[in-house]
Amino acid sequence: DIRKEKIDFIQSDIINLFKQTTKVERIWYLGKRQLDYKTKKYSEGIFLKIEIIAKDKKVEKIKEILRQNENVLFSIIMNNER
Repeated sequence: DIRKEKIDFIQSDIINLFKQTTKVERIWYLGKRQLDYKTKKYSEGIFLKIEIIAKDKKVEKIKEILRQNENVLFSIIMNNER
C-alpha cells in the first residue's frame, strides 16, 4: 500500500548510500515480489539487487545504516573472489 513516491525516495536513498560508500558495479530493479515470510504486516516488498565492490568495514557500515531504516529489509551476500 506504500505510495510510489515513498518507494522511489527509499530506493534512491539506498542507491546513493551504496554509491557514496562503495564502488557500485550494477543495479537490478527486480520489482514487487512476495516476501518469504510476513513481517510487520507486510507480505510483499520491492526488491533491488546491488552488486558492489567494498571492504568488510564498509559493508558493516552499510548494514548499520540499513538497520536504522524501518522501511528496509535487507540481505547481504558476500563474494570474496575478487
